[in-house]
Amino acid sequence: MNPISIDSLKIRIPLRRVEITNPTLLGNVVVQEIDQETGEYLDSKFKQRAVKFAEPDGCIGYELKALIYREQTLKGADDFLTLLVSSKTLESQYFSGITATTLPTLLAKLNSLDIGAISMEHLLEAKVSDIDFKRDWVALKDEMHSELKHWEPDFKPSQKKGIFLEYKNSKKIHMLRANDRHSSSHIGRPFFKVYSKQMELEINSPDFAKAHLSPDDYKNLYRFEFTVKNKRAFLENYGLNVFTLQDALNLTQEELKQIELASVSKNFTFHARELAMKNEISINVGICLSLITRLRPDGYSFLDIYDAITGNMPTKTKRRWWSNFEEACNILANEKPDVVSKEEAEGISELLEFRSHYRSL
Repeated sequence: MNPISIDSLKIRIPLRRVEITNPTLLGNVVVQEIDQETGEYLDSKFKQRAVKFAEPDGCIGYELKALIYREQTLKGADDFLTLLVSSKTLESQYFSGITATTLPTLLAKLNSLDIGAISMEHLLEAKVSDIDFKRDWVALKDEMHSELKHWEPDFKPSQKKGIFLEYKNSKKIHMLRANDRHSSSHIGRPFFKVYSKQMELEINSPDFAKAHLSPDDYKNLYRFEFTVKNKRAFLENYGLNVFTLQDALNLTQEELKQIELASVSKNFTFHARELAMKNEISINVGICLSLITRLRPDGYSFLDIYDAITGNMPTKTKRRWWSNFEEACNILANEKPDVVSKEEAEGISELLEFRSHYRSL
């Protein structure tokens, strides 16, 4: 799997630190109260009032939104340039996400637009909220469909508004989504989604993909995307103080992994899977080669067969069978491509990594 990075976020820079050049922005100041506990705006009008920068401005296949807020607090009022920034702003570096390494590219793009002059120092000191983190990996759709369907029965039920599980599988979308991004409780039940990035780019962002990416960049690519809404969610859920962009970029991969896995564990209680075998084949009969050869034509997924073999084994033993299973797939890809294709064999490692990473909570 690839490392975790920021996909999108909202940043706020004090206006006194930015030389605004856009007259539309200057003439569109929105007065707004700020929640001191979360660092977010109350009754935000951002989407309705924001100035959009799109293709005519050099943003081919994506938008960047900006608005000036006058924040009302007990201490008085202060004006902030507020930007909703996506990693699409990085264009050809899109899949790297927003990191310390790609930040200069992001800053150069921001300063190329008719917004104003922003320094690296002030960008790093910007207040952040509504952060989407992401992790990408390669997997075949049929296998991911089989795996995600097994997540549905393990979702923790709730009667609270915005807490639900949604699964969609069609020719245009393949996605598992936990909770409503805007109305769910991001303290107790975080939002996340798993989806086909290939399908999303081909259906929803073809212009962006054509302008900045190669089809090989996102072939069979899946994304796990999870949100941390604000500084209160960082502190209460994960014990982390994150208020500025610098704070967010300083998060280690281990800290990000804990946030990622918590977004799953707070929503699911996973149970061991059992497979009702066809033709009275015992789970412990045979080896990977024979089971794959016999069960794949019957419609079982690779993970179904792997679970049948390893279901009651200790963790260390399962890990050894992981290597056996990969080797068997590679052998069959060479000797019996009608049973296991080369593409399927190449994706087994990432698929098992996905299983181990998210279900071993």
